[in-house]
Amino acid sequence: MILSTVKYGLILSLLFQSCISHKPVDPLAHKGRSVILGHGGGFAGDEEEYRLLDNGQLYHRALLNEPFKLTKAKTKKRAEKWITTFDSLSTLHSSFNNPGNTYKFVVFKKDTIENRVVWSKMNEQPDEKITTFYQQFLEYWVYEKPKK
Repeated sequence: MILSTVKYGLILSLLFQSCISHKPVDPLAHKGRSVILGHGGGFAGDEEEYRLLDNGQLYHRALLNEPFKLTKAKTKKRAEKWITTFDSLSTLHSSFNNPGNTYKFVVFKKDTIENRVVWSKMNEQPDEKITTFYQQFLEYWVYEKPKK
């Protein structure tokens, strides 16, 4: 009897803990690791941004002056895989700013230092690993296409 009560208590605490991890947070104030990427430019000069946090939450904002909205949450383990891959790309470019009329970007953050890598289809491209990651990230997290 006591053992089954303990089991139920553990199960309930695990369920409660999993619910806490999906509570929305402010991605701009998040202290953990993250993937930051997006695109912008064009006639209006708008910029759309995605932020995947290490807790598995994906945030999106369509304009720079809009607040972020939680679009989906997946497991921490799944997010960690993508963030680790993203972090490994941070050494490929210490500085790369080659936008065109429309552009794509990734932002590597380490503590308070940010390295923004910006490119355009018409201009010189950053390392292919970065552009491939960018496309695969959007397909998996945003468009939910199966990974090949």
